[in-house]
Amino acid sequence: MSTPGHPFKASAGHDYFLAIEKIFIELRGSRLTLVPDDWHLTQRWHEMGMPLEWLERTLEEIFERRRAKGTAHKIVGLRSIRRSIEAAWQRQQQLTAPARSGDVPAIDVKARLAALAEALPQEFVGGDALRRQILELDGDAETIEEQLAALDRELLEAAYQDLDAAGRERLERELVTAVTTLARRLPAAEIEEAKAQLRERLLRELLHLPVLSLFAPEAAE
Repeated sequence: MSTPGHPFKASAGHDYFLAIEKIFIELRGSRLTLVPDDWHLTQRWHEMGMPLEWLERTLEEIFERRRAKGTAHKIVGLRSIRRSIEAAWQRQQQLTAPARSGDVPAIDVKARLAALAEALPQEFVGGDALRRQILELDGDAETIEEQLAALDRELLEAAYQDLDAAGRERLERELVTAVTTLARRLPAAEIEEAKAQLRERLLRELLHLPVLSLFAPEAAE
């Protein structure tokens, strides 16, 4: 059963999602609600054991940093700040890990980089060079995550530029459909802010591109 007026199905983590959505709306200062992708993300965080109190503090810190940079308006959903939240959680886990080895194992960075490189479609133009770049990344998890974020932006830009006319037409057609759905519940100004994120997601789906992040599902496989 769904909560009245709310589009997401109740589950063990449903109250957790509602609490996070309330925090997000208050911090953003608008009526922009979360979408199904965000719901699935909060279920992942619930399973990972992220406490609500910790998430609230982390969200507050992220919004404060983005406001200082003048980029808070670009936070249109949890997906847009997922990297920052999961990197912070990884650091928290490392700081609070028991002294005994094996109790809370650190992530295998090299293995995750190898999985990301493998997840790139074989037919992707420039894929071989990008795979080498991914495999050659070095440093701690936070540094590598920042480097991956830069490579991910380059990946999406190159992917869009390499689309043929038919591919672009399909992408824009699906974007119009997605935006039309959003228009039923969001103000026009906020729809414009969400379009870039929607285009990115649709581009990934169209070309089967992974998110270049140590915390992406493809990296953890």
